[in-house]
Amino acid sequence: MSHKLSPRLQAVADLVLRGQPAADIGCDHAQLAGAWVRSGAVPRAIASDVRPGPLEHARARLANFAAVEIRLGSGLSTLGPGEVATIAMAGMGGGLMLELLEASPDVVATTQRVILQPNSSWENVRRALAERNIPLDAEVLTEEAGRLYLTLAFDPRANSASWDEADVVLGPHLRRDRSALFARWVEHRRTHLGSLRVRLTAELGATHPRLTALEAERQRLELALSLSTTP
Repeated sequence: MSHKLSPRLQAVADLVLRGQPAADIGCDHAQLAGAWVRSGAVPRAIASDVRPGPLEHARARLANFAAVEIRLGSGLSTLGPGEVATIAMAGMGGGLMLELLEASPDVVATTQRVILQPNSSWENVRRALAERNIPLDAEVLTEEAGRLYLTLAFDPRANSASWDEADVVLGPHLRRDRSALFARWVEHRRTHLGSLRVRLTAELGATHPRLTALEAERQRLELALSLSTTP
């Protein structure tokens, strides 16, 4: 069986604080924790999930790796304060990730790095960080099977950042780097908002409140782009 990580999981793996314990929350089959330990990136890792089935599979795959501990439980409740330096979460919605972080403030406050790869609500995740003045240490776009994934890393203890609205909408690193993947995301977002407007207009009528909210989102995107630095 190949132990090579997919591009999206490799993006998460690369951001771990090397040489210090790490945890993968919502680990599924614990591929990430296994890769960390196998590569020597971390001395030990905790892999937790709320579902017993995937954890049993993980235990079987990692039976010879005592440095990976498998735990059953919800969110960060499986961790004690200060137990790991890095917490990673991938494969779930951004809203749920924020809820899990909020539910375990003692654990978050003693963690040096949080890595998030939200399936949705990218802007909401950034806004939550902006409201706390938390700077992003890294912000990476990765492509896998034609889909773009966003991976964020930050120190939850820091509060020295100054965000503006364009940072929240586009990402403070992404909007300045202007990579080819960022350009593709912008075009995809514009196309999505346009097609959604057409569909909702046909289904709900042009005066429906959802159309007003959609137009406001489109305008935020265009304004953010106009305010962003041109390479």
